[in-house]
Amino acid sequence: DDRVYLYTDGIPEALDANGDMFGETRLMNTFDGSIADPFQTLIDDVMDFSVVGAQNDDITIIEITCRPLDLEIEAPQSHISANTMPWKLDIDLHPVHLRGSSPVSQIIDMMGSAPGIEPHKDFLHTIFSELFSNALEHGVLELKSELKQMEDGFVEYYSQREQRLEQLESGSVRIGVEFSSTNEEGILTITIKDSGKGFNASALNQGTDNDAFGRGVSLIETLCESVNYSENGTRVEVKYRLQ
Repeated sequence: DDRVYLYTDGIPEALDANGDMFGETRLMNTFDGSIADPFQTLIDDVMDFSVVGAQNDDITIIEITCRPLDLEIEAPQSHISANTMPWKLDIDLHPVHLRGSSPVSQIIDMMGSAPGIEPHKDFLHTIFSELFSNALEHGVLELKSELKQMEDGFVEYYSQREQRLEQLESGSVRIGVEFSSTNEEGILTITIKDSGKGFNASALNQGTDNDAFGRGVSLIETLCESVNYSENGTRVEVKYRLQ
């Protein structure tokens, strides 16, 4: 029964007839626990406070109420054993594919039926998403993370991303996945190679404390057994253990 509220800055910045803002204090007082329906109360308070017809920003609020979920229990997945067959997946993505939606979900679905993969799909989706985004955005499209430090930097970054994708005529991302097993454990070796100019991989960890970017690198290192860059940073190989 916890509730999560998401709201745009149009609520605290709503103006009354004197030009005073609704403010954070009024907003937070709605959630002091004494009000049965904070959602509707906040809407009513903002509407009563604001000048009719003088809205100067978008006003959006979302309420998420947390409830227990009734989940179907899935059938147990086949276990990994020493004689589980090895397999390999190779995918080459060119401009026509890179301009489309992210291939990550399709790749995870393709892998999902293999023994031992199902319990790890969420982690693998995170790993593939980070690796693919890095290869596409920083390798093929040559976007700089430092853009995100600027005012409205994220808007500019993704605006350039969209523009460069639309104009992309050459470049590629090659994705490889190889599975092998020993005893009752499996290991996935994931390689991603991009056609970019590369970068100084030894300097990667220097930006991981930045609020705007760099956290994906440390996340991959946390989830994977090993992470290795080669070929001037255009190729990354990670090993993920299926336990």
